Amino acid sequence: MTGTDEPSGERPFEGLPELAVQTLAEYETLALRLARNRTMLGEVKAKLAASRATHPLFDTRRHARHVEAAYIEMWDRHSRGEPPDGFSVRAID
Repeated sequence: MTGTDEPSGERPFEGLPELAVQTLAEYETLALRLARNRTMLGEVKAKLAASRATHPLFDTRRHARHVEAAYIEMWDRHSRGEPPDGFSVRAID
């Protein structure tokens, strides 16, 4: 749940390590802490708002280009008669 499979190694919780969890139980615990602790929730919201203009996590156009590149790679592999397999999409700026 820490999100390590993002294009070019991006980490969505960079700058918000308090949101990184490893298990569903930790996720549930964090959700309850945020729901019960208005100060912590406000701090997280403020950090998110400050990151929206600069953090890759919020760059939806860039994300769409990565997804499109993945679809093209999948189609190319299929067209060449190759079986499904894992692959990486190169970083796109």
